Amino acid sequence: MNIDSLIIGFKRLETNLTDKSSKKYLKFGFLQRALQIKDTRNQLSQIIEKAGGESLGGYEVVEVNIFLNSFYINIMGALDNLAWVIQHELSVIEGANENNKCYLINLFNREFQKRLNGIDDNIVESLIAHHEWYKEIKKFRDPSAHRIPLYCPPGVVNQEYYEKLESKKLSSKNKEPRSLMNEYYELAHNSRFEPIFVSFSEFTNDTPYHLIRTIEQDYHPFWKVAKIVLGLLNNRI
Repeated sequence: MNIDSLIIGFKRLETNLTDKSSKKYLKFGFLQRALQIKDTRNQLSQIIEKAGGESLGGYEVVEVNIFLNSFYINIMGALDNLAWVIQHELSVIEGANENNKCYLINLFNREFQKRLNGIDDNIVESLIAHHEWYKEIKKFRDPSAHRIPLYCPPGVVNQEYYEKLESKKLSSKNKEPRSLMNEYYELAHNSRFEPIFVSFSEFTNDTPYHLIRTIEQDYHPFWKVAKIVLGLLNNRI
């Protein structure tokens, strides 16, 4: 799929929209997020080149985590923006706005899809094909549902080495601050950057994910959903 052509398609769509609010959601919502999603994915892809190398520095790891969380925040926000473009342009849910029945305005909401079916039954079938992907992304990547952000660690240490160091720490009581700092330095010095991130959960085990592989698995379905919406709007306007 040519992402640049798809973005251009949405820019052209903006000139054909008739509702002021739908234009706003498209221009200042979806299109802004789409560009950030595209660039953030590229930035994260470059990080893979550091795999197996030295652990990331303080500024580097903060930057990586900004990219990681921004990627998912913008995907969820962009899907929301697309739903509101459809709502304002086609009046899917009568009378719904940001202050009234806004919970219904969601591409994967059953009631919203039911009303969409009366406008174009093909789009509903296409969206349902991506429902499992959407459920997964909501389950552990939606920042509004999970209060602890996704986290890419600066480095990973060998488990055997880590256990040996922990055992050494437990065997020594009342350590001097300098000694503790030396242990932290030793731990950092023996860690290597690996492209993984962790999704924290209060109710289940914290789960590690491969950074680039997971990003790719969510990047392409997002654009497929965007293409479905573009096709609907082009056909109805």
